[in-house]
Amino acid sequence: MNNSFRHEQKYICSLKQLEALKEVLSSVMSCDRFASDQGYLVSSLYFDTQNDRFLSESINGFSYRQKYRIRSYNGDTEKLKLECKEAFFHMKRKKFISLKIGDAERLIAGEICKNTDIFEGFNYLKKTELLQPKIVINYNRRAFVDPDFNIRITLDQNINVSDDVDSFLKSQNLFQPAMDSHFGILEVKFDTFLPGYIKEILKFEDLEQKSFSKYAAGRVALDSSLNYLK
Repeated sequence: MNNSFRHEQKYICSLKQLEALKEVLSSVMSCDRFASDQGYLVSSLYFDTQNDRFLSESINGFSYRQKYRIRSYNGDTEKLKLECKEAFFHMKRKKFISLKIGDAERLIAGEICKNTDIFEGFNYLKKTELLQPKIVINYNRRAFVDPDFNIRITLDQNINVSDDVDSFLKSQNLFQPAMDSHFGILEVKFDTFLPGYIKEILKFEDLEQKSFSKYAAGRVALDSSLNYLK
């Protein structure tokens, strides 16, 4: 479990830019050891309170924000994780524990589960703010790492959303785009500083750093009236 806050920078890129970045990054960084050259599918079931507090905090840019999600990779329900992601200004950290599919089913059904640090917060929100599953986000990810500087760079595209939360563990969701399908997201995660060669890559085509939440984008894509939270 990672308890350290790290810098996280995000950039909205065209698919053409993402492909060019992939070529450059693959020549100077290593592929994530869990991923092939073609990348992998990330599926996340996001939870929120009855009054959508996490969504409101994200849309309104609160200095401290958090979210809970169950995540799988390539549809593998044998390797599920419950994650709590926290943001403090531009710093992020992620705490997680592995889940068995039975535990995931119970969480989705609204049951109270194990007594660990993550579950304590999760269970408290279930009791006090009726935390419940809201949407599923799917996307394709390519990931690159520099272990010497503890840098991880990801390229995400085909970002889609579904509100069929009951089908999350069955991989049978019907999805729609959560953002313009001609664009994707570049994320850069690091501890304290970026080496010069990464800074040079980020100058590529004048990439502009922006705040972006896949969860918020997905919720608004399904219901544009949620913009009232602003």
